[in-house]
Amino acid sequence: MIKSRVVLLNSFNDVRGCLLPMEFGHMCPFTPQRVFTVTGVPKGTRRGGHAHKWTEQLLVCIAGRIGYELQDGEDKVSGELRPNQCIWIPRMIWDSQVFYSTKDVLLVLCNLPYDEKDYIRDFDEYLRWWKNGGSLE
Repeated sequence: MIKSRVVLLNSFNDVRGCLLPMEFGHMCPFTPQRVFTVTGVPKGTRRGGHAHKWTEQLLVCIAGRIGYELQDGEDKVSGELRPNQCIWIPRMIWDSQVFYSTKDVLLVLCNLPYDEKDYIRDFDEYLRWWKNGGSLE
């Protein structure tokens, strides 16, 4: 079973706009070490398409709506994030996102700095890795 979870964020809306606070501890199970945004993605484009050996992520929909698909070697879950939702993705999960418009904005928080060696970008390699409990040896 995939142990991700969608979290509903409290938003505060008034005539001045929307305030979307994020407090770490209860909402995010890690202290972020890296933050990036994904914007300007062509409509219908799929991003992600990889797994992380060590990195956990929190995906936050800032604007628009963003579809997601998560899978491990056994299960698959999918859904959609809207602007007051985020999803925690633990390590060892293959994930991808679909952007429905060029105005969708995704904020990604990671527990570790970028390391290319952390990525598995080939799904067949990922399945071998998953079946070996996180080892390719």
